[in-house]
Amino acid sequence: MVDSGSLTPEQASTHPKRHIITRALGVPEFMPVQIVRSSLQRGDRVLLCSDGLHGSVSEEVIRQLLRRERTAALACRRLLEAALAAGGEDNITVVAAYT
Repeated sequence: MVDSGSLTPEQASTHPKRHIITRALGVPEFMPVQIVRSSLQRGDRVLLCSDGLHGSVSEEVIRQLLRRERTAALACRRLLEAALAAGGEDNITVVAAYT
């Protein structure tokens, strides 16, 4: 909804349907794959995460941790710790890749 312009990022952070799953593996039996292509440059970071992270930790803190940590493994560890410190009320999934 943010991408379409119907909500601002601030509105999305408190929207009553912000935790509704719109895609999940295994349900239904066939799920169309969403492919996103992007040109990466040396020093870029890619983060895939569940709402257990981005629902608990602000984008700014996530951005700072990704910039500060030298390896993707360490960044994942710090992001997980930040989510748990914020209450960790949801499943937390974090995958990062550094170029």
